[in-house]
Amino acid sequence: MNERDKIVLGALFHDIGKVVYRASQRPSRKTHQELGSEWIKGHLSQIFGDDVARELADFALYHHFSPKNHPELDVRNQNRNDLLLVAHADSVSSGERKKIDYDDTKFDPSRPLRSAFSSIKTEGKPEAKPVFYTLRRLSEGIFYPRESLKLTPEDYQMVLNEFENALKEKMLNPDALLNVLEEYFSLIPSHTAEAEGVGTDVSLYDHLKTTAAIALAAYNYLAEVHGIDEKETLFSQLPSDEITDTKTKRYMFIGVDISGIQNFIYTISSKGALKLLRARSFYVEMLLEFLAIRILKELNLYRTNLLFLGGGNFIILAQNTENARKSVDLIIHDFNERLFDEHQGKLWLVHDYVEFE
Repeated sequence: MNERDKIVLGALFHDIGKVVYRASQRPSRKTHQELGSEWIKGHLSQIFGDDVARELADFALYHHFSPKNHPELDVRNQNRNDLLLVAHADSVSSGERKKIDYDDTKFDPSRPLRSAFSSIKTEGKPEAKPVFYTLRRLSEGIFYPRESLKLTPEDYQMVLNEFENALKEKMLNPDALLNVLEEYFSLIPSHTAEAEGVGTDVSLYDHLKTTAAIALAAYNYLAEVHGIDEKETLFSQLPSDEITDTKTKRYMFIGVDISGIQNFIYTISSKGALKLLRARSFYVEMLLEFLAIRILKELNLYRTNLLFLGGGNFIILAQNTENARKSVDLIIHDFNERLFDEHQGKLWLVHDYVEFE
């Protein structure tokens, strides 16, 4: 397994200890970092082997800066820049949380995931009561949040058991793991902090995915800028302050949109219009899917970095490098030529970049 894949998998597993912690009947006996590290060593050795499992366990054990009451778990003490990169990505990914004094914050494992719609406030109207989701698999069907809900260790243990069984059936790579995480962790809150103004409307799945996306984009940026092959150990060659740099615009959003969809889909005058409408809609969806996959592969990214796809457009988080831009430009140009040959200008692609720190 190369360094890039270890970093992505480490980022996707870094907070597994939160689920183990909440499933425990005695959650205060160990930190979620320690529980996560133990879980990875116990459950991933058969999948990846002992050596890789121990390496992945380190990402769970050391992903915080100055953890309260546990200075031995500070990632900066490990002199491992791969761990530092994931810890930095974790910090950036959790940036939606309001700045609070965590020394005075309690964590309540019974707090469920709050619906994001509970945060919407309408001027002149009373604030709506928050509603929450129960724990279940994403594929179980349509379900609605409820006003009053408490989670139990048994709820978390059930999800954890099903997650563990699902892992045994997969040939694990980052894309396959992401699908399993989406299925089981989409309704688990990323944190359960008890403090005024601190919400729990971000799922653990979304937090893990964005952490991996940020870490992977940063890895690709650093590898390209410093001309280091992925077979080499990138992070033994760089100063730690460059890993956690927040002043360089090393990330970018790639936005791609298909123009002409409305006329292409709805301009139908023959019999069987409904079937044709569905077919054309499916065609556009698959075109976007194929294009997104091609860009991800060309830029050495996984589906962790596909932030959104739907409605005729998609957004990818990527490394902000000249080579990445040139690669995307060439792919879009090639697709547009093919679209013109096939549809005579009725469908075409437009794209743009937004760089940021």
